[in-house]
Amino acid sequence: MDLREINQASLTHHYNRHPWELARIEVAIQTIKNNIPAHLSNLCIIDIGCGDLFALRSISKALRATESIGVDIALSDQDIVHLKQAGINKDIKIFNNLNAITVAKDKTTVILLMDVLEHIEDDKGFLDTLSSYDFINKDSIVLITVPSYQSLFCAHDKFLLHYRRYSNQAMIDVVKSQKFNVKSSGYFFSCLLVPRILNVWREKLMPESKEETIDGTGLTHWKGGKNFTAFLKFVLLLDYRIAMFFLPFKIKVPGLSNFVVCKKSV
Repeated sequence: MDLREINQASLTHHYNRHPWELARIEVAIQTIKNNIPAHLSNLCIIDIGCGDLFALRSISKALRATESIGVDIALSDQDIVHLKQAGINKDIKIFNNLNAITVAKDKTTVILLMDVLEHIEDDKGFLDTLSSYDFINKDSIVLITVPSYQSLFCAHDKFLLHYRRYSNQAMIDVVKSQKFNVKSSGYFFSCLLVPRILNVWREKLMPESKEETIDGTGLTHWKGGKNFTAFLKFVLLLDYRIAMFFLPFKIKVPGLSNFVVCKKSV
């Protein structure tokens, strides 16, 4: 979860997890499995922009990672202390500075940049700096997810301090320009496109609705019950699987989010 969506609540508070968030974690797990050799067992997952650690814990468990590291510059030293005291980061190393990361050379690192680059004004400069760190080598896998289509930029993007949204080709161009080779890419969550398009139109026609949009779409506002949440998660994952079915035929079904899996150029 993006720390900005937690508002004034404690980092240790329990939330009803939004089906979008739950489905995105499953998308990340499957996408990584599709792009990493099955025999690799000594994995270190590094989640840059880790938020409240929920995604990192879930992905690390599913991939049986031997080490998990969370990094988020939005975390204060006090936040990190609170997380440690609450046991939220059990078996997870957490930092607010990339320079603090050290990883043993015998481990294969999987770098997560899940909905992070849109928050960074100089995205190319950030990727260039990232490629210089020792924890990213020729065997590392980097998974990047970003929101799709600049034309769908709306009030909620502004609330989350997004600088931009990306087409998949735009994301590929950014990655390739910064010494990374693309292994796989595509869109997901097509079924969410129509609601977002309608919301953008509503904002244009009724500017006074923007404040309502910001207050009502955050992940912490989810009030759905367990069964309804599970149903929506199922729909989103079915959506993802359909998009992945067409991908080998070089057909990219449009979606509200998109991903790029890449490796550092040798």
